[in-house]
Parts: sequence; structure tokens; C-alpha cells
Amino acid sequence: MFTIDRVVVTWVLQRAAISAGNSGIYPTLLYALDYNDSTAPTTQDDMMSYDTCEVVQFSESKRSHTMSFKPRVQLNTASGTAAPTGSMWCSTSSASATPWYGYKFWLADYNSTSTTGSFITQYVRLEMRFKTPK
Repeated sequence: MFTIDRVVVTWVLQRAAISAGNSGIYPTLLYALDYNDSTAPTTQDDMMSYDTCEVVQFSESKRSHTMSFKPRVQLNTASGTAAPTGSMWCSTSSASATPWYGYKFWLADYNSTSTTGSFITQYVRLEMRFKTPK
């Protein structure tokens, strides 16, 4: 059995996109915490529709961003009601059968004159506890 107490996500800009004029094009990161549905956003407008959407503009001086959250597990998938906050222990033998909801992100790096794309590394750290079932 295990529980995830906190998720810490860090994005690090390794390289900005390069335009035809050799100037840097810095990407925009949009992220949201979503505990109500399990669909993936397909457009930037989808991301911006979440109430919890945050926008981060990378730049020469802003090359990383860190956020953290406490994950929740959806308990009643039929009614679509989100689980209360707090620890929930999950079986290691059937973790894939549990619907998880959490963070979603979108990287916007659009420019018609860009000759190379941005390169961003995402680090995810899980703060977990394990226990032996009784």
C-alpha cells in the first residue's frame, strides 16, 4: 500500500527557440489542477478554460518554474464527485484501476519564423509513504 502526499513539478528551460533573426523566442507554460474530469486539453483555449489555470512566461531571467500540489483520487466515478482532500492509501497491485486527476499543462511555443523549437525538461518528484497491509 502507498499514498502520495505531494507532487512537486519543476520545468526548466534548457533552450529557447531560435527565430530566423537569431533572437530567442521564449515559451509560455500554462498549467492547471483538475479534479473534475479526466480529459486531456487539445488546445491552448482548453487549458485557459480551467479555473485554476496559471500562466508562466519563460524569459532570459525566468528559466524555471516549480509548483506543487496534493493529489486526490476520484472515489465516485459514476457521479463525477471529487474525493475529499487528505491521505488515501492505494494498493500497489491495482493502482492502474484507480482514476487519478491532477495537473495538466500546455506549452505554447508558436512563431512562424522559428527555426528551432524550445527545449524544456520537466522534473516530477513524488513524496510518498508506504505501509504493509494488515
